[in-house]
Parts: sequence; C-alpha cells; structure tokens
Amino acid sequence: MWKLRDLLFRKKTVPAKFEAKTSEAGDDFLSMRSLAKYSYEIMEKLSLCGPRAAGSKESRRAAVMIAGLFEDLGLEASLKEFDLIPSLGRLWPKACAVSIPSSFVLMIAGLPYVALPLVVFSFVFVYFDGVLGRPLVKRLRKKGKGANVEARLEPVGEVRQTVILSAHHDSAPLFTRKKHKADFVLPFVSCIYSMFLSFSLSIAELVGGKLLRFNLPSLFGFLAISIGVVLSLSSLKLWTLYSSEFSPGVGDNLSGEAVLISLAKYFSRKKTASTRLVFASFDAEEIGHQGARDYFSSLDLPYDTYVINIDGLYDKDELCFICLDGNGSIKLSDHLSSELVHLSKSLGYSVKQGKLPFLGGSTDACEAARAGFRATSLTGMHPDAETKAHTKDDTMAAVSADTLEETIQIMVKYLERLDARNSGGTERDGDEKSRLDAPRRYKLSIYDED
Repeated sequence: MWKLRDLLFRKKTVPAKFEAKTSEAGDDFLSMRSLAKYSYEIMEKLSLCGPRAAGSKESRRAAVMIAGLFEDLGLEASLKEFDLIPSLGRLWPKACAVSIPSSFVLMIAGLPYVALPLVVFSFVFVYFDGVLGRPLVKRLRKKGKGANVEARLEPVGEVRQTVILSAHHDSAPLFTRKKHKADFVLPFVSCIYSMFLSFSLSIAELVGGKLLRFNLPSLFGFLAISIGVVLSLSSLKLWTLYSSEFSPGVGDNLSGEAVLISLAKYFSRKKTASTRLVFASFDAEEIGHQGARDYFSSLDLPYDTYVINIDGLYDKDELCFICLDGNGSIKLSDHLSSELVHLSKSLGYSVKQGKLPFLGGSTDACEAARAGFRATSLTGMHPDAETKAHTKDDTMAAVSADTLEETIQIMVKYLERLDARNSGGTERDGDEKSRLDAPRRYKLSIYDED
C-alpha cells in the first residue's frame, strides 16, 4: 500500500497559474505563496484517487495517502475505522417516489386512514435521512466501513488549548439531472397535500361512521384525490435523482485536505508554544457526515478546544465562515466565526460570515457543535449561482489558486495570534474591528457533504 503511495507521489508538477506568479518571500518554502503551490501539488496528487464514494477502496486509498503525507512531515498519523451506512441520504428520494403516489391510490380505495400514516412516515423519513443525515431505522440498513485520519502536532510547551483543523476526503454522488433542485418542489407540495387530504377524509369517515368499512370516496373527494394523483406523478422522477457515479471531488473537498497538509508543513517547522494542533480528515461527509459524528462523539480532550472545518475552496471572493450549520438547525460559534472574519478583513480580504438555510446543506462542523465544541466552517462556494461541487466538473480547474493562498494565510495568522494570546504574548496586532457584513445564505451539499 505504501509502495503504491510512493509511486503516485513520484511525479512533481507545478501548475502554470503558479509559475506565472513570483513569491513575495523569494525561495522561502514556508512563504504563503510556496505553501499555496505545495497545496496545489498535493491536491493534484490526491485527485489521482479518482471519485471517492464513502467507504470505498478509493476513499480508503485517499485516507492512506493523507496519513502518509502527515507522517512525511514528522507527525504521528493514524487511520481510525468506523461503521457507516452507505445508503444514508440516498434512500429518501426512492421512498418519496413510492409513498406519495401510493397514498393517493389508498385514498381512492377508501383507505385514507392507511394513507395518512404512510405519508407521515415518509415525511419523517425524509427529514431524518435527507435533512439531518441520521438513520431512522439503523438496524435494517446495510453497513460498511469508513476510515478517518488523525494527526497531532504537540506544542513546545504546556498545552493550554487545542485547535482541530478538519476536512473530508470522500466525494459526492452525482445527480442525474443538472437542474435537480426543481424536482423537489412538486413532490413536497404533493406530500403536504396528501397529509392534509388523508387527514380530512379520515375525519369525514369517522364522523360519518364509515371508518374501517369499505367505501368509495364521494364525487368531491374523488376530484380532490385526482388532483393529488396528478401532482404525485412528479415524485416518480425522484426515483432516479442520484446517479451511480461520483464527483471527482477536487474542490469538494481535496482543496480542504491540501490546505490542512500545508498548515501541518508550516507548523511542523514553526511549532506553537502552547497550542496543540489536531488535523482530522473525515470519510462519509457527503452521506450525513458520519465520519465526523463518530470522531467527535468519541473525542475526549481536557483542554480548551476550537474546531475549524474547511470545505469547498473554490472562489476567494466567496470565502465565508459559517455560523449556522446543519440545514439551518445547528448553531456554530458566533464568536469564533466573527473573530476569523475580523482577522481576515484586517488582512485585506473580503471574507463574509454566513448561514446555511433549511435545505441549504451542512458541514462536518455541525457534528463538532453537537459534541459541545466551539466550531465554524470555512467555504468558498457561491451562495446563489451554480458551483462545480457535486458535478463531473469538480476538477483541478474548478479551484482558484489564490483561494488556497488566502486561506492558508488567514489560518496561519489566526493560529499564531491565538497561540501568542494564550501564551502570554500580544493578543492583537492592532487590527481594526470593522463592522461585520450581514450574514449571507450559503448553500453547500444536501447535508453536505462538510
């Protein structure tokens, strides 16, 4: 396995976009420009693993390569296996495609009291499987094995705080249609309509003494059900929502992995005084961030701990620290995200603070927040326009070189200031506290997936 990794890492390439620029620090291999160049090379080599479904041999191969890169820098790295459900987040479209039309058929047959629990269960299943990324009936789902990577870098002195820097190495399943978001609208309307109609018909049969007795709906009821049947036909398209193929996943999220390894390179040479750095790479982010959940739920750190997750570094003009995650249901650290935004602005970067709305996606940071850690996520995806994420076009060309450099500089500056502040050094270098822009609503993956 290690021989295979060495073979893959034998080729050294430098992208043209980096060759056209000169380093501000000359030949210093720890300059931000040199580290960005190093990140791009790492990202290119990790992309040789190809599309990486969670728990697959390709994803495991990427994890092994990442662990090897940390070890090459002198860090102790380990692979930590965990149980995962490969189908998590991918069954809810099929459930809707079956249950919604079936509910209206049951109503036509005079069984609205059967249709009602069916469509309610379908709605709950979608919420758990598609929105929360948590299995509703775990024992009945097929299991697989995923692998997280952890590498630790201890400070030169006593540990006073810990910073966990995380990213994910699995890639997302592809959608069969480019404009798949439009496929959700009518099925959602049909589901709500079915619940309302089946409840109304059940009450009507109860009042009329026809409940649990064979009967056909009235003319008005038949017309109302017919409308529902027509609406429910749209849900059949959900059966083929996902393709069997997976995205190359360079921007989402080999870009984050490359930045983590570059930060490890920097701080392995310029060690912190009292800050322990933990580098974590998660599997199964795209299917309910199962790797991060397993990691943070079992993590026991006795010191002050911060978590900064990096996910989707596409465009430097869209860099954003997330303060609301988990499809709008998980609150991250306002203080941490705000501090990072202020720092970024003091460096001259237009970094925003943002929120992930309902059905807007989620990242691995929400699992850290659930476990009680102060966390935020950094992303570089456009809030409204279509991105390369979750598509076949998520290749090397999708990631901006300047975004990598900007991210590395922000993270290095933050970690150095945090270490100085908590080690008796100067807390701030006189950066101005500019007013935060209003949080923007960013969309990542359907969990995403992180």
